[in-house]
Amino acid sequence: MTKRATSEASNGLAKRQAKPPKAWKVEPSDFSKLCANPIRKIVDGIKKPANSSKMLIPLSLGALNARSLICFCRVGWDRSMKHNGYIHSAGSEAARAAIAQHYGSKRAPLTMDDIIVGSGCSGAIEIALRGLLNPGDNILLPKPGFPLYQAICEAHQIQCKFYNLMDEIYGDMVFGGNAFFPMATLTKTVPVVAVGGLAKQFLIPGWRVGWVMVHDRSDILKDVRAAYFKLSQNILGANSLVQSSIPDLLTPVPGSAEERSLAAFKKRYFATLEENCKFTIDALSKIPGLKVVVPQGAMYAMVRHLLPLMGVFGCLNSHKFARCLQVQVQTDILTQIKDDFDLTQKLLDEESVFVLPGQCFGMTNYFRIVFSAPREVLDDAYTRLAGFCERHQ
Repeated sequence: MTKRATSEASNGLAKRQAKPPKAWKVEPSDFSKLCANPIRKIVDGIKKPANSSKMLIPLSLGALNARSLICFCRVGWDRSMKHNGYIHSAGSEAARAAIAQHYGSKRAPLTMDDIIVGSGCSGAIEIALRGLLNPGDNILLPKPGFPLYQAICEAHQIQCKFYNLMDEIYGDMVFGGNAFFPMATLTKTVPVVAVGGLAKQFLIPGWRVGWVMVHDRSDILKDVRAAYFKLSQNILGANSLVQSSIPDLLTPVPGSAEERSLAAFKKRYFATLEENCKFTIDALSKIPGLKVVVPQGAMYAMVRHLLPLMGVFGCLNSHKFARCLQVQVQTDILTQIKDDFDLTQKLLDEESVFVLPGQCFGMTNYFRIVFSAPREVLDDAYTRLAGFCERHQ
């Protein structure tokens, strides 16, 4: 090789070595790109005040605790070591039998073969939807409702259509002489797929236990039920330790100390919610610009913010939110508020009170208050809310 050729080869090698290496980038899956929870999009956009002399009062999530519940719930952490291994993917037989016994009735019977235990009610919702629907299908979803329904459907390319209807996660959490009627008891022919869980009624959302219940007397959903069991094999349900507590919580021995303790716990819990609800109604009714609609149960207050062209008063026709306290915000009085997101951000900035904008639940121009906090906390929050509304008139 000549000197010239050697020189050219050296220059070419130097150029190749000088060129920066191509960046190594692994693209995420197409499915992951479709995953987005509407409530996270909105809440993540709310900026928390950097400097505030006031203590933050979060009225966005429940605040009660369930210490007394643990006293009569074994949770399987005894010395028997029976609950540390693998169990059936759809849930332990004892847990599924207890759920079927507790929620079944003569009008809507259930067996353990109709129950699939999942990781929280959210996991149960995903099983229920994925076992019924294919990409391109459409489904009616409750609105207002839990945003995860929409998130799961959109991730699986399922079209969402919305309507007003209650879900059943709050069960018998009703006030006064009101009664709860499960959807499955209203028909003997139409199959009903319902979901439930321990979180709301027993104040243990972190335990992550939920379930699918297939009410289907005529075996119309026979293949779907089998599909649910197949889907449960992907995750193997909630952990076995927590599942061991389900029989104690749902089917305590009649006349036992556990049954009495459970009844006393639920009585105190529901009474606290009802008392807090009455306190909330009384406090918010005195604030100019707010109109209160009395709920029938649960633990929420929905506050409505009407646009000027929509008139002065309005009301939802949703059965679910008839069980939540509704407070209408009149923009002809609170003229400095644009919409529910604007109100939420300003209330947080000025008073350090955190509520959720109704857009999280498909309810533009509402915001949600949870009234499960201690009375003194609610009193402070509503005093701040009153001052906020007065300044924005």
